[in-house]
Amino acid sequence: MSAETTLAPSSEAERPPGLPSRVWQALVESDMLHHGSFVVGAAMVAVVLLCALLADVIAPYSPFDTASLANLQPPSTAHWLGSDEFGRDILSRIIYGARISLQVAVISVGIGMTLGSAIGLIAGYYGGLLDGVLMRLLDVLWSFPAILLALVVMASLGPNLNSAMIAIGIIFIPIFARVARAAALVVVKNQYVEAARAIGLSDAAIILGEVLPNALPPILVQTTLAISYAIILEAALSFLGLGAQPPAPSWGSMLNFGRGYMAFAPWTALAPGLAIFWAVLGFNLLGDGLRDLLDPRLRRVL
Repeated sequence: MSAETTLAPSSEAERPPGLPSRVWQALVESDMLHHGSFVVGAAMVAVVLLCALLADVIAPYSPFDTASLANLQPPSTAHWLGSDEFGRDILSRIIYGARISLQVAVISVGIGMTLGSAIGLIAGYYGGLLDGVLMRLLDVLWSFPAILLALVVMASLGPNLNSAMIAIGIIFIPIFARVARAAALVVVKNQYVEAARAIGLSDAAIILGEVLPNALPPILVQTTLAISYAIILEAALSFLGLGAQPPAPSWGSMLNFGRGYMAFAPWTALAPGLAIFWAVLGFNLLGDGLRDLLDPRLRRVL
């Protein structure tokens, strides 16, 4: 019997099931509906997603409609969260602002996850000199404070949403690279990876077919947590006037304009601040819950 015929059955026997079935099995076995952090976080995230997807349906007014006679009105039946300095309905702008925040967060995290995971998987799979060079380059990128790095990137690209997404995406590259590399270092030691090498699979096929699926659970958890951080970064850049430009209903720019009226119209700043708090807390709780549910070591102690 040849080496190939001997190793192939062993590879099939030892290779874990596919990622979707393993993730679903882990969530079911851990009784996800009874995990408080996961349930609360999922509910809070669902509210944000519904606002972003159904803003045209559920918002009572257009986020751009102004009314000079209704400026800085306190919360009432006409304006549940009051109105801003231009008479625009704050609730409507909060709802539409969820669309901007999620758009920037999802795209920027997608950039960081794709590039960072690719670098981390390559570094973890090959190791040696390549691993050292790649990780040292990322350490240089990691050494810059997030806001400072974003400001440097946006100074080159200009103050707009596209620049904000690119800048935030670059910030996340080292984070995802570290997570993917750590997972790859563990996976490459398994016998099914050695068996894949023995039967002649290319490095690209092994990385995509064997290493990546088994490194995805920690990457998935990091993605959820990164979205919450991206929402904060987008709000910070918009607060500084470098993200979404007026009159776009960004939570950060709303917070910036509202702080000037805190003394006599506090709702103009409290509403966007609470929206940021809600979204960030929801994604953090969801990420913590996913980490607990997908990590078998943590499931045993829950």
